[in-house]
Amino acid sequence: IRELKEKQAYTAYGALVDVPGNVDILVAGTSCVDYSNLNNEQKGLNEQGESGQTFRGMKAWIIRCKPPVVILENVCGAPWQQIVDDF
Repeated sequence: IRELKEKQAYTAYGALVDVPGNVDILVAGTSCVDYSNLNNEQKGLNEQGESGQTFRGMKAWIIRCKPPVVILENVCGAPWQQIVDDF
């Protein structure tokens, strides 16, 4: 998901594929590891943690492709107000 701002990205299996862009709805959840209450070394949205990186990749894709509907999910500990403000 970090690579979504690019025209191609690697799948979980290592294949390089085109990133789709013509969609009507995006339902996505970025990494939650940095926001989890079980993590003793939490990182914020703008830090270089996995959660922030995946959020920025997803946001870049949203800006580029402009889907009419975006639904985001994550753990309760995610910085939701900051995510809203960032959009």
